[in-house]
Amino acid sequence: MRRSDNAPHEAQAVEVDKLSRKYGKYALVVAVSKRARDMKERAARIPLGPSPASYIQRALRDVASGRVKVVRSREE
Repeated sequence: MRRSDNAPHEAQAVEVDKLSRKYGKYALVVAVSKRARDMKERAARIPLGPSPASYIQRALRDVASGRVKVVRSREE
């Protein structure tokens, strides 16, 4: 049986959906973008760093693992 090429993307989508339900879409986007931006700025000192898409994936993994804390705004 052949695996679908979309399987990794489907698994990631489920995780993103789960995280957005847990923290809220806005808070998740803000946390991931801040983390990815921080990683990009730190990697600017080191040449040949990963691609921008990998910063977002790594930031999502950091949020999912609890390495990055998501702070909700008071309006939520």
